[in-house]
Amino acid sequence: MHYPNSQKSEVLNTPLAKGYRLAACNNNELVELNLSPNGEVPAHALPIHVTFYVISGQGTLTIKDSSYTANAGDVLIVEANQERSWLNTGTTDLKLLVIKNVEN
Repeated sequence: MHYPNSQKSEVLNTPLAKGYRLAACNNNELVELNLSPNGEVPAHALPIHVTFYVISGQGTLTIKDSSYTANAGDVLIVEANQERSWLNTGTTDLKLLVIKNVEN
């Protein structure tokens, strides 16, 4: 399958955070998430497993009561139903590839 970048769809739009659904295949949904400096994704939980790959930048992923500093190249995994939030703690955009496993 081919999913052209021109066909991505917006799933998040705040002044400091943008998200785009890139593709859905094999029970996975791929999302591109871009957070400007000080941008955040508020705490929320999903009933699915989510994997984050940090493309560039630096941020903090908080899962329940634990926080993790994430840098380019890092992979972070959040189990289903765990509350999580993101904060861009760097001076450049934080770019993430989000892989949602929708078959849980």
